[in-house]
Amino acid sequence: MSKILLADDDAVFRGLLKELLEHAGYQVEVAADGKAAIGHVRNGDFDALIADIIMPNMDGLELIRMLRRERPDLLVIAISGTAGEERGQDYLPAAATFGATATVGKRRIMEIVDLVDRLIAERASSSGAEMPLQN
Repeated sequence: MSKILLADDDAVFRGLLKELLEHAGYQVEVAADGKAAIGHVRNGDFDALIADIIMPNMDGLELIRMLRRERPDLLVIAISGTAGEERGQDYLPAAATFGATATVGKRRIMEIVDLVDRLIAERASSSGAEMPLQN
């Protein structure tokens, strides 16, 4: 079973996405900010990280930048609810330049689950490993 870390400060969204990912057959741990996510990654073996861009204590861009140095093999999906629109910035393309494997808006929550499925399947097929069984 693939293990996912979900870092997002929005407890309602975090709970909903966690439930959807678990229903899809993933083991999911959660973190409420980037600093907590770093601790999880350093103490666990995750196949993928889903990270919100706007979070307290350490934003998603800094989280991605740090993890690219420590875990270059980790699949990283950057998400954003506003994509920086209210500030006149678009954070999702910035996340890609910081090393995110993929980006998606939070409003497209089902696409996040589909993207996780696709990226993990691609990783498994490229490494010759068997794909994990999913419900």
